[in-house]
Amino acid sequence: MKLPPGHVPGLVSQHKATAYGGFGQKMLEKMGWAKGQGLGKEKDGMKEAIEVKKKEDTLGVGADAPTWKL
Repeated sequence: MKLPPGHVPGLVSQHKATAYGGFGQKMLEKMGWAKGQGLGKEKDGMKEAIEVKKKEDTLGVGADAPTWKL
């Protein structure tokens, strides 16, 4: 696996992902999409990428907080 420039083993990476420039953008551009346009046939769909957030807790996916006690 290729590590990013400035990577220090044992430290959590501080690299912040961007919403543009990846595989998905290249694929959409091949189909005629341009940055700033909406998605869909009429180009009136989503215009912004979905933000990804890292899950830091041990709860299940979709759980807000435990409502039960042991």
